[in-house]
Amino acid sequence: MTLSRNHQSQRGVYFTVITPRFSRVVSCLLFGLLAVGTPCFAQDGVVPPSAPQKEPKKRIIDLVRYDPRTQGPLLLVVPRNVSAEYDDADRAAYSEKWSAGVTLSRFGEIMACRTLTDGNLTALVPRTMTTIVSDPPDPDPTAGMQAEERFRLLLGTLTPAQWQIMGGSTGIGTGDLTDEQKPLFAGLFPAEGLTVATMEERANDDQPGQTFWADTGESNTVPVRGVRLRVRRQVLVEFLDPKDGSRNASSTPGEREDRYRFRTPEGEERSVGVTNDWQLLAVPPDDADGTRIAFGQTVVRVEQNRAKPSDLPVDAPAFGIGMRLDGSEKTVGELLSRCAKETRMPLVADKRLAALPLAWRVAPGGQTASVASVLRLLCRSVTGTFRRLDLPNGAQTVYLLTDDREGYGTRLARLYRWGQRAEDARDALLRKAKTNAAKGDPLSHVQFAPDDPMALPPALDASLETAYRTTDAGGIPVPPAELPPALRDAVAKSVRWWKDYGRDVNVGNMRIGATLTCDYVLPDGRAFEAMWGRYSQTDYLRSVAKTKPVATVAPVKPTPAPAPPVPRSTPRRVCVLPLPDGDGLKPLLVLARRKGFTEVLFRVSLYDARTPDRLKRAVALGKSLGIPVGASAPWLKRGAGESMGIEDVNVSGETGRRWIADEMSRMTRQTNEMGAELGVPVTLDKQTDRMFALAGAYLGDWIVPDARIAREPLSAVLSVTDLSAFVLTDTAAPGWDREMTDSNDSLPGALLGCTPATRIACIRSQGFDPVDVYDASLRPPFTVPELHFGPENLTGPMTAFRVGENRRELAALLGPVAGRAVPVYVEEYKPFISGIGAGYIRHREDATSSSETLAVYRPFMEYEPSAITAALAAFARTAPKTGFVADFGRDSVADATRCLNALADK
Repeated sequence: MTLSRNHQSQRGVYFTVITPRFSRVVSCLLFGLLAVGTPCFAQDGVVPPSAPQKEPKKRIIDLVRYDPRTQGPLLLVVPRNVSAEYDDADRAAYSEKWSAGVTLSRFGEIMACRTLTDGNLTALVPRTMTTIVSDPPDPDPTAGMQAEERFRLLLGTLTPAQWQIMGGSTGIGTGDLTDEQKPLFAGLFPAEGLTVATMEERANDDQPGQTFWADTGESNTVPVRGVRLRVRRQVLVEFLDPKDGSRNASSTPGEREDRYRFRTPEGEERSVGVTNDWQLLAVPPDDADGTRIAFGQTVVRVEQNRAKPSDLPVDAPAFGIGMRLDGSEKTVGELLSRCAKETRMPLVADKRLAALPLAWRVAPGGQTASVASVLRLLCRSVTGTFRRLDLPNGAQTVYLLTDDREGYGTRLARLYRWGQRAEDARDALLRKAKTNAAKGDPLSHVQFAPDDPMALPPALDASLETAYRTTDAGGIPVPPAELPPALRDAVAKSVRWWKDYGRDVNVGNMRIGATLTCDYVLPDGRAFEAMWGRYSQTDYLRSVAKTKPVATVAPVKPTPAPAPPVPRSTPRRVCVLPLPDGDGLKPLLVLARRKGFTEVLFRVSLYDARTPDRLKRAVALGKSLGIPVGASAPWLKRGAGESMGIEDVNVSGETGRRWIADEMSRMTRQTNEMGAELGVPVTLDKQTDRMFALAGAYLGDWIVPDARIAREPLSAVLSVTDLSAFVLTDTAAPGWDREMTDSNDSLPGALLGCTPATRIACIRSQGFDPVDVYDASLRPPFTVPELHFGPENLTGPMTAFRVGENRRELAALLGPVAGRAVPVYVEEYKPFISGIGAGYIRHREDATSSSETLAVYRPFMEYEPSAITAALAAFARTAPKTGFVADFGRDSVADATRCLNALADK
């Protein structure tokens, strides 16, 4: 149960409203208790015969002193979470009983609305609306930086002399800084000064057995002037994963609450420390009115409700006709359907807007108003407009009542890209700052504090410094017995802490390092660790330790393992290969047979007119060599130079190839910038090149599911005599295959399914436009605003619609060929970044019969043939008895040949 309190200035009464359990809430809105709607739920139940009968609900619009006979009809689109009705019990519970209604203007104040008249029709419309700024000015990468990021920028400006001052006992102050450095320095302090408070240890209710230090209220404020910053080393303890050497846990023994502990005369333990610098870690909250600011620019604003540009020509004569209003339309959807019927125009409302209820005041018998007036006031009532969608051939047109002519998801996707550019620029600034900081040799100036009980002994400290300067190691292995007592105790405490959280760490896998920590040094000499100065700087000292590149020794290449053979554990061992031209066909078939495969499927294009003849030649040659030949072809993929079907697009209207090209360009640019800053040429290894190529091939050239375009080409391929089998692959593009969630295993922005035809079909069957759905894998640099759409999550229904469309088209394609002699398989779709791949499912005419499944191995991250063949051999040993497939069909003929040659002969 939630409590909200509001001041009522007119009566000087302080009310308490309980939400959302009781229906009385909404009547409070009408009596001036709330300026914004509150959820209301009716409480209908069976009333005992002896109980007094409950008063029937009354319409909220009847509270208004308004005469429609003289003032014209009145319309209110009841806002989301506001009840359109009330009863006397509601009124009695929250306010004095009124003997008269309220004026229209007063009612509008209560509902946060204003009156708007169009012709003879009056509506109560919201005073404000939320607008997404779809094309904000260039972002400022430094705006909104957190304290730890500003700290790193400051460190990047220090000279060696300033590093020496900052690493000294008293630290560095404004008098030691240049004018350019002072703003960065000032941003590392709370504006009101440092709050130095007495704290006490309390139990943590959320984590039984744990405690935290809480402010007791005894504090004083230290002005920023005269406070200095000091950097020092602090021990870092890390526990390595024995399996792969990764840092699966790390812990910095803390002293924030230990340095100034004391006991009161009553014997209670207390501590003193700075308690308000945590705010420098927090993300600035959104403005109370809903405004969002990112990288110094307003990206979402709340402004006065105004008419938005519209794709519907409501001023045309067709909309000037009159329609009779009698209050029978109860929702926005019903009223818009009536307008569509009157004008014979394809008008549709987004289903979330269509569900909003209407409240009317009309004269007995009804009154007439123009359709144009109704439509204009509907738009203003939902702060929306009409968007036009057309099929390319003009066969279908829809006018959708929605938030904006451009999609909600489309605008957020653009802001995601806008914020991504700003984040890239910010990362570049921070990388440059770290490169510049290294020139000052911080490791020579940042030392352990003389009174630090956990400081490393000189010999260990020197070993650590040598490791940082000459290797990339994050620390050095140290037996616990060589550590000072305080550090040994801290390590033991850290081990217990991790074990309490289910992480089994071992001191035998421990590594000791040093992290950079920053202190506030007060004018009286006391020093308190800055909250923002520890947690983000774990690897800072190591990363800035090398003042010049360290010579590296080329690793000794291990002796390659013997080439594995194709396991004979299954009778059917299939290899998918690209179909070569010319004389390359026979050598490839001979090679596949020699390596132990019993069948070859050549990957071809359905939409290439040469495919049937090329397959006939391959089948005949395979027959003469004693190895069956079949085919594998993508359904929803275009080949080079092909133009079949309609290419699919994402929420921004980009094809998959265009999107991945932009992403690759961005990643390449970042890599080159990093190399330039380090003074080292950066080249992508072959494995990364392979990954980029596969990503481009996977995400590019998808077409919209349409059985008609593939039906004849498929029949032509299946008519090839003696074809051993046929596999239909690429049957579902990203976005057509699974539920879209935060844990989505696709790449952000790569989801397709937003062509005009798909959008119109979704509107007709589901009631919303896919471009108005927010892709959760895209994360703009601000809190996503709620519009009149409400909180309903439509990602599930949208994906269910796409999956249904996909399956319907697939059934229409495969239905006519189910009885063919050639066995037909369908690829069980798996997303690109999932790794090994999927299986081939035998398509049967009888849906109740069991389906034969062939497990598939498809190389993904592996590039070296030895790694690919080793993975294939391991995979084949676990394959089902029905057989397995090694799919090299997406590779070039040369790469597929390299991999086959790496296998041992049978």
